[in-house]
Amino acid sequence: MRNIFKISLTVCILLFLVFSCDSAINKEYCNVTFISDGSAIKTETIKNGSTVAEPENPPTKNEKATFAGWYLNGEEYDFNTAVTGDIELKAYWKVANIYDIPNVTTETNGNTYITGIVDGNGYIVEEWQDLWTNSDLTIKGTIFEQGISIHTSNLSKDSTLTIEDCIIYTCDQEKIIAKLEENPNPNFRMDNSGDGLGIGIDTNLSQTEGFTGSTNIVIRNNTIIGANDPDEEFGSYRTQLDALNKN
Repeated sequence: MRNIFKISLTVCILLFLVFSCDSAINKEYCNVTFISDGSAIKTETIKNGSTVAEPENPPTKNEKATFAGWYLNGEEYDFNTAVTGDIELKAYWKVANIYDIPNVTTETNGNTYITGIVDGNGYIVEEWQDLWTNSDLTIKGTIFEQGISIHTSNLSKDSTLTIEDCIIYTCDQEKIIAKLEENPNPNFRMDNSGDGLGIGIDTNLSQTEGFTGSTNIVIRNNTIIGANDPDEEFGSYRTQLDALNKN
């Protein structure tokens, strides 16, 4: 009797798994949820295998941002794609630089220092970023169209610099350097790596007297896209191959 019960239970479990999988594979309808500024603004229920209509551009409270499109997993979504499962499409916004992302913390002391946590999820930064920090800094979830460089300076204590979950396109360095030569900026550095720099980090060993902090660098879960030749230099702009080994 006990063996019959075990066999019956096993059969029931197998039937449940088979029908569950079949139901998931042959799902008749799919939900497409549109998200903007962290909140779902609408959900469309469509037939499996059909396409979803592109909605109107969503509003935003950020006056410095322009709508970039609807994205799926960090890539712009093609509305001609057949939907075969539930998906979430996120509104992305373009800004000129990282300071146009909401809730970015800065302080000015000779240079403008960026500190704290920059959550750029849903934002695309269009221009090359040359940033300074003098404290802990985390940048996450941001798409950078022209690379990013960060300099640490005047650290009163040991700090951690983290760049994570970002998509970073390497920059067009020749254009940036040409622009810099037209409008010199003594605080701007292009620590280049040839055809295109994705991430550059300069921990600036020569700090102002009285500042002795060092930097712990954490680079994780990022996607770097573009060409790169670490042996090439442009004029007097020096390639820093050992940037990540400095403290």
